[in-house]
Amino acid sequence: MYHFDSLASPQYNSKGNKVLYVQTKITKASDNYLSEIRLYDRTTSEDHGILKADSLNIEPFWAAGDTGFYFISNKNGTRQIYYYDFNTRTVKKLTNEATGIKDFMLHPDGAHILYLTQTKKVKSGPAFTTTRAYYKFNGHGLIEDDDHLRKLWLQRINDGKKIYLAAVNFGFSSRKAFTISADGTKIVFEKKLAEDDDFNFDESLWQLTLNEELTEVVKNENILKKFAQQLSFSNPCFSQSGRYLGFLGNKGTYNNAKENKLFVYDTKEEQLLSFPTAEGLHAADSCVTDFHQNNTNPLLQWNETKHCFVFIASQKGKVCLYMADPAKEMVTKLTDRKEHIQDFAIDPVSGNLALVVSRPELPAGLFVEEFGKAEAEELKTKTLKQRQDYTFAEYQVFEFMHSDGGKIPCFFALPPFFSGKEKIPLVLDIHGGPHAMHGYTFHHEVQALAAKGMAVLLVNPRGSFGYGQKHADGVVGNYGKGDYEDLMIAMDQIIKRFPEIDQDRLFVTGGSYGGFMTNWVVAHTDRFKRAATQRSISNFVSMSGTSDIGYWFNASEAGGVNILKPQKLWEESPLAYINNVKTPTLILHSDQDLRCPMEQGEQWFVALKTLGVETKFIRFFGESHELSRSGKPSNRIKRLSEIVACFTDENYFSKKK
Repeated sequence: MYHFDSLASPQYNSKGNKVLYVQTKITKASDNYLSEIRLYDRTTSEDHGILKADSLNIEPFWAAGDTGFYFISNKNGTRQIYYYDFNTRTVKKLTNEATGIKDFMLHPDGAHILYLTQTKKVKSGPAFTTTRAYYKFNGHGLIEDDDHLRKLWLQRINDGKKIYLAAVNFGFSSRKAFTISADGTKIVFEKKLAEDDDFNFDESLWQLTLNEELTEVVKNENILKKFAQQLSFSNPCFSQSGRYLGFLGNKGTYNNAKENKLFVYDTKEEQLLSFPTAEGLHAADSCVTDFHQNNTNPLLQWNETKHCFVFIASQKGKVCLYMADPAKEMVTKLTDRKEHIQDFAIDPVSGNLALVVSRPELPAGLFVEEFGKAEAEELKTKTLKQRQDYTFAEYQVFEFMHSDGGKIPCFFALPPFFSGKEKIPLVLDIHGGPHAMHGYTFHHEVQALAAKGMAVLLVNPRGSFGYGQKHADGVVGNYGKGDYEDLMIAMDQIIKRFPEIDQDRLFVTGGSYGGFMTNWVVAHTDRFKRAATQRSISNFVSMSGTSDIGYWFNASEAGGVNILKPQKLWEESPLAYINNVKTPTLILHSDQDLRCPMEQGEQWFVALKTLGVETKFIRFFGESHELSRSGKPSNRIKRLSEIVACFTDENYFSKKK
């Protein structure tokens, strides 16, 4: 984990011959993530660092005339916007927002910046009072009643003078919550339709019109209200001419299981265009990974040279690129490789692409691709050398069938250098979500397990994105039923195909929904030797009142049944079947996890102890639900080391530490 760096946020200059990008590394000394901004010269093939990795330095934007670039850094504590000047090689701080900066864009005039501030941190005191159901958020903490939304500002660069523009909602699938037209007068942003209703997550796109002096808002309107009363749209993007506004989402009320589609609003004809797309295309990045950091480029971008929108989509384990031609109302696949495109940028001159790519055997690489071509060229960055001394587990792809006709796609990894002669253990590693997707990406946890001599099975059971809306809906109102059967069928089929798997050494693990399913599995079968349940769910009834999203998420996933009718929530809770559990279980949970709160792991632990089942409970201090992805590196290593030990050490549960 310390050896490989992740890449993000490629940005072409105005001539298309240079690319800025972010490289993030993990260091033992700092026990933290440090990122540098680097520059790749396409003319000379030279790659060199501009800002050293001494803090978080992310999201570069070229300045007008390519004289420097703007970026976000936490070098002085909170995240602020800075400017780097190529001529003087100096850095200047531009903002001083107490809550820090969430996101920003450079205004087309080159003289202003737009930015979103973070919500305030609630200060400790004698008491906290709220009247809202949505009063806390994982990774943030408590939320004041009047501070649920981010604030959008416009600031003049030369003197720091700023004006407040609007309160912006940052939706669940957003990467960019606002955009600006090329003429600089129109700003479109995400806004909740019912800001004070914590049970309604519908959102539309509002448009602000500024005066020519950029000193005040002259119009503020919901530009899509005539097309639908219920909708959930996000990630807006203007075409260069301003005629087309693209965005992602769905008509109808927000639903956690809905796959995102592409829409375009034709401002000239004042009509909403929707594009027919292939089955299973989800216009978002839903691929499960625990390695990558700081992907900040928009999911949807306009290619002026090719006169089309380009967007990221998850489909059948791939995260690829599609183009959408608004004049022809057609969608075409641009890439179809077995990989995970995490970030991309468009060359303003040629329309070609810069891509940040990951594959099971490729932690991260920076590629360039001619628009519309099937192949991409990897640039010779520092990360190219990092993987030369390593051998990675390769993925095999299978698709099995449920008796009800449902498909069960999965990936399977054997240990590197496996001879095929010895018996090996198998780990069933279940993804979270449940609406996520295992895919063709570098997953450090999988590689670490395989390197320890274990085969790893990754299933995309019903509920997973990327395989069609019916597949995604298959778990709603039916947790622990068809999804459990999908997992068991996949495992049975893999064991049939690979007789070298030792059926006396079957293990199961997963986090979040994967933790729920780990608990559910051991409550419904004794075939696993051991389990490691991470940030899990054990009791949907109590979770409904303690999770930051439980009050609405559990109701949505249970088919509309909420805490007022707890019977169904209880029937889908692993704790209801605790008396069946015999599998020795490792429980890993973080004390600041507000998504699947600590009490979920505590209940499971106490129940197992009461039963007399071998168990060990590891509590991580100061970590949130994101421990496995962005927690302190030392805690991430502790977590993964314990899981490996649980699966490899016969005496694991008899040891005190």
